[in-house]
Parts: sequence; structure tokens; C-alpha cells
Amino acid sequence: ALWLAPVPRSALRLAPVPRLALVPWPALRLAPVPRSALRSAR
Repeated sequence: ALWLAPVPRSALRLAPVPRLALVPWPALRLAPVPRSALRSAR
């Protein structure tokens, strides 16, 4: 989950869905990433 912090939002959008699925959702909630970005990545 540490890699989510320094990674730009654009990178999260390009990131494959499987990687996001492997990341625990609680970690995503703690991450400074807006929920809208997570929805777009989904």
C-alpha cells in the first residue's frame, strides 16, 4: 500500500485491475487517493 502514496493518480488509472484487487481495501481507504480515482480505475 506504500506504493500507492508516491504514485500519481494517472498511474493508478493505467494500473491493471488485478493489482488493485490484490491490494487490501482498508489500505486504499487510508491512502490519500480520492474515491473517484478508485472508481475510474475500477
